[in-house]
Amino acid sequence: MLNVRQATCYFWIYVNRFFYSYYQIDLNRYGGSYRVTEFSGIQNITGIQISPYNWDPYYSYLPLYYDDFTFTPDFDVRITSSRVNGILNGTTQNALVGADVSLNASVLPSNRTGGTYSWSVSAPATIVAGANSSSVTIRTTDVGTGTANVTYTLNGFTATASVTLNSQLPVLTSFTAQQGSDLVASSHSSADKLMSQRHKKAARRRLILFAS
Repeated sequence: MLNVRQATCYFWIYVNRFFYSYYQIDLNRYGGSYRVTEFSGIQNITGIQISPYNWDPYYSYLPLYYDDFTFTPDFDVRITSSRVNGILNGTTQNALVGADVSLNASVLPSNRTGGTYSWSVSAPATIVAGANSSSVTIRTTDVGTGTANVTYTLNGFTATASVTLNSQLPVLTSFTAQQGSDLVASSHSSADKLMSQRHKKAARRRLILFAS
């Protein structure tokens, strides 16, 4: 907000640290205040330079504010997984020891493209693939808690996100069984059957011998 009677100001706009455009605004509020709203539709402003020119001869002594403004770009990065619903930023997710965990990162708004991704993890986990892409595969190596971090960098500005991985061993929580009838006879019964078959064969041989 500028408190000035009459002046002409040149506003130099920078988007993503590159010169975007300039605007000339004539102020004539007779001592009142003037709110600059011409730039509300410009996305990702990183700097505004004001070059004032006071042409009021009677109020030339009035100070005009001149400075360089710096803004943080309005983009964010989100972590998701095909196996879990919702955004995983700042959450804790369970994983089995030795299992591969697939994570995806996306930048919002979606038109903030052209940046780079970088993933890092803390033990007990390692990156298997995709350390510098939007999708990463992480493998847990032991029981414990580790963190997966992603950084999205665009024109020198960064957005970060992380998710905690709780690596666990599988636990048997319940077991159900059903008892059925015996399908294998005892060894004693099998031996009796075998001896009976041998006696029958011997008797048959004796009958054949006597008949001859």
